[in-house]
Amino acid sequence: IAQFLEAQRGINRCHGGINRCHGGINRCHGGINRCHGGINRCHGGINRCHGGINRCQGGINRCLGGINRCHGGIDRCQGGINRCHGGINRCQGGINRCHGGINRCHEGIMSPWGHHEPVCKNKTSFWWKSSKSVALRQNGVQRHEVMRCHVGDDRRGSFLLTNTDLLENLKRGRWL
Repeated sequence: IAQFLEAQRGINRCHGGINRCHGGINRCHGGINRCHGGINRCHGGINRCHGGINRCQGGINRCLGGINRCHGGIDRCQGGINRCHGGINRCQGGINRCHGGINRCHEGIMSPWGHHEPVCKNKTSFWWKSSKSVALRQNGVQRHEVMRCHVGDDRRGSFLLTNTDLLENLKRGRWL
């Protein structure tokens, strides 16, 4: 009965796998956090999904000492590995998608709407070709700054700053 009630609340589900949170926070507000046939772990960090869906199917979703956030969107890793070590979100051997695009993260810098190409206004700001993302930003849900961005297919050149340390790493050209 308890499992049924928890499933009805749509908060945290784990089918055929392991869902662990040690010394951290694993939250899903208004959405679903599912792990099918894989492992979802959060050690000393924060894994949050607000108003969206965070799914890991047939793979491993790990967050070790870092932050993995998806606000009002979808973060999926199917048939691959989604890892967050010390604030780094990686997807190796699979696809990490947010709204049907590719979301790649280097040095802990995340692009939440991967399929929308960033438009470079200058070296410190940008806007996305998406009315939804602009609305989210205007509502204060997300605030991003860009050190460097490229318009084109090379999404690895699009970086969002999250803190001062990452900014210094970017200035020094320390890419992962």
